[in-house]
Amino acid sequence: MKKAFYHIFILFTTLFYFIPSGNLICDEIDDFTHRGIKATMLQNYKLAFETFDSLKLFTNDDPRPYFYHAAALQASMMDFEDYKEEELFFELIRQTVKNTEPWIKIDSLKAMGFFFKGAALSYKGFYYAQKKEYLKGLRDIVTGIKLLQKVIRLDSTYYDAYLGIGSYKYWRSRLTQFINWLPLVEDQRLEGIVMIEKAIQFGRYGEDVALNSLIWIEMDRGNFERAIAPRCCCQRTRNESGCFFFFFCFVVIVVSDRLPVRVAIVRWVGMLGASILPKPTVHAEQTGSPVPAMTPVALVKTHIRL
Repeated sequence: MKKAFYHIFILFTTLFYFIPSGNLICDEIDDFTHRGIKATMLQNYKLAFETFDSLKLFTNDDPRPYFYHAAALQASMMDFEDYKEEELFFELIRQTVKNTEPWIKIDSLKAMGFFFKGAALSYKGFYYAQKKEYLKGLRDIVTGIKLLQKVIRLDSTYYDAYLGIGSYKYWRSRLTQFINWLPLVEDQRLEGIVMIEKAIQFGRYGEDVALNSLIWIEMDRGNFERAIAPRCCCQRTRNESGCFFFFFCFVVIVVSDRLPVRVAIVRWVGMLGASILPKPTVHAEQTGSPVPAMTPVALVKTHIRL
């Protein structure tokens, strides 16, 4: 079970922690990037792939659609335990890194460039670790985390970057806690949690992901009541009905008998009741956009002004 938790942590804490907080080049591109991310969270991988592929057609060497495509692809491969698209994953990561180089040379985009480059390398490293190629994985993870730390030095308010660094600090210290009494081995678990809390409170887009990371950390610490609190697991399941990520955390806690039956039943009934309530209907006059669904390419053509 502990080994399974470790691999699940790798997936859940890296799947979306790379979402940027800095200035965006184009609001429309950002909007469709979020559409693809949402589709990934809801395990609608086909829609996610189509959305990111469409963005590639209408952006000039932007790293975002390549990176998020890689993220969705990696989530899909791990979900179905089918790695036949591994070469495509590595190519998407390579293209992401390549596309960040021009941004790094522009002062206004430097932090975001380092962010995507560091996130891409970290993501590649976690993938190697999941495949048990630990030496390759450690090399890329350490390089990626150093780049994320550079982001914070450039812009201390880039709070979404705190999540990746905070998660790394906690889990590195957790895995080396048996020797943290040595002078050069510092216990940074609490420091890591504080950084994740900052990402939750101040991050522009990473609240859900930071909360998910915090859930797994609290489970690791044995704080199951805090992990399943409405602020964390149940709240996110209500807000993201249909999202497997938060629901899975809840189920793991319940079925592993980590809480008294009474508490588990109360949480379960409350969450189930919220999840089956009908969603309000959104009309065209409320959104200013047509009700019928459009394909990703059509949406991009409609909204992105070239």
